[in-house]
Amino acid sequence: MRTWRWVNGIAIVLVGAVGCRAERECVDCGTVVIAATGEPRSVLPPLVVETVGRDISDQVYERLADLTPGAAPMDPSSFRPRLAERWERLDERRWRFRLRPDARWHDGRAVTADDVRFSFAAFADSAIGAPARGSVARIAVEVEDSVTFVLRFPAPFPEQLYDATYHVRIIPSHVWDTVPRAAWPGDTSLAR
Repeated sequence: MRTWRWVNGIAIVLVGAVGCRAERECVDCGTVVIAATGEPRSVLPPLVVETVGRDISDQVYERLADLTPGAAPMDPSSFRPRLAERWERLDERRWRFRLRPDARWHDGRAVTADDVRFSFAAFADSAIGAPARGSVARIAVEVEDSVTFVLRFPAPFPEQLYDATYHVRIIPSHVWDTVPRAAWPGDTSLAR
């Protein structure tokens, strides 16, 4: 019995080593395949209205931070960094965020505080009609430098950090800023 386990162990190691050859050619590299229950109307975060679209766009676009599963959204210690490496409460209406310096878009450009401002504006734009518009329309983004920004809320309330991090996925302004927002649904249609 022990010899059989030893032989199986060697076989697994050899199969693993053969499968890890560096010179393997990858036909599907650069392609992401996501199994879903249907086809979304869009995967651009401000346009996503159904679960399948959100599930797919969540694999492509990041939030500033994530709420730990099962944690209370009013507890700032319950949030974990994503695009933002850290944040601090300045007063009852303002939070300062600092982006990860290594955050990059697919084309290698850095994710910037201007991307954050652009994203919040897009989610708040009535021409787009994002489902999160009511939660983010009154949040102002003040850029301090390329990786630092302040979110200013119209009033104090306990779920500010949740509203700042949950509803908005950051999108690249250098890709979308030249496209009129009213045209975004047509440019992102999957029915072509």
